[in-house]
Order: sequence, then structure tokens, then C-alpha cells
Amino acid sequence: MGDEKINDDYIQRQENLWIIHCENFLRKGKIPKRWEELPQYIKTERMRKYYVELKKRLEP
Repeated sequence: MGDEKINDDYIQRQENLWIIHCENFLRKGKIPKRWEELPQYIKTERMRKYYVELKKRLEP
């Protein structure tokens, strides 16, 4: 297994954990961090799409 594959798996796991974290926040009535406040390593295309959808869900 190459380093790139390991890195991709790590990033995907971090994305999954962050999405779970955000959904748990929402269930508790809280709002997750804004996109601008996220750590740079988690600002992937998948997370960008998630945050676009999240914003739509939160808008009145």
C-alpha cells in the first residue's frame, strides 16, 4: 500500500469523523464551526459539498 493510499484513507476517516461531529452538534441544537474556522487539512471537496448542504439545511 502506498503512502498516498494511506493518506487518502486518513483524510476520508477525518472527514467521516467531522461529519458525525457536526450531525451530533445539530441534534443537540448547536451549530458546528463555520467553514472558515475549519482546520486546513479538512477543507476537502467532499467537506465543501457537505458544508454547502449544511448551510441550506440551517437557513430558515
